[in-house]
Amino acid sequence: MEYKTLRCATKNFLTAMGVFICVHAGSLSAGAVEVSGGLDWIVSQQRADGSWNGRVRDGIEILKVMRHFGRDNTASFNSGVRWLNGISADKQKRKGVIP
Repeated sequence: MEYKTLRCATKNFLTAMGVFICVHAGSLSAGAVEVSGGLDWIVSQQRADGSWNGRVRDGIEILKVMRHFGRDNTASFNSGVRWLNGISADKQKRKGVIP
C-alpha cells in the first residue's frame, strides 16, 4: 500500500472512530471497555507535535470526543490543545475552520 493511501486511510479512520464513539456512547454503557480501548487507541495515534494527523478539523473532533468522555484532563488532551492553539488564525482560515 502506498504511503499516501495509508495516510489517507488513517485520517479517515481516526475521524470515523471519533464519530462512532460519540454516536454510540449512550448504547455502550455495557461496553465501557470498548470505549476506553478506542480512546486509548486514539491517544496512541497522537504525533509528537500534539496532532493526530496534522488536520485541524480531525484534531478538533478528537478533542471533542476526549472531552465528552472525561479525558480532558490528560497529557494527550493538553498536548492536542497546545498543538491546536499553535495553528495561526490565518492557517485556520485557509483550512476553513474559522470564517
